[in-house]
Amino acid sequence: MITRKWGKYPQKIFYIGMTYRRDFSKRLSEHMYWLSQVISNVKVRLGYPVEKSHSYKRLRDAESLLIYVYEPLEVSKYEK
Repeated sequence: MITRKWGKYPQKIFYIGMTYRRDFSKRLSEHMYWLSQVISNVKVRLGYPVEKSHSYKRLRDAESLLIYVYEPLEVSKYEK
């Protein structure tokens, strides 16, 4: 999850995504093209499943639920 605070406004979620068997730093570097445009006041938060056994489908479902519930800001305007 990537969040940002704008001035006196509360912190907003910018992006929710999973890495699943990928290196986190590699995944973050894939987003630098738009992160570099909003780099000030950005926080990156990591989470991981507590249970030892989890499937890709379960993680995708959890990611989809988080996106649905929290409605992260649209980042498409920062994409190439």
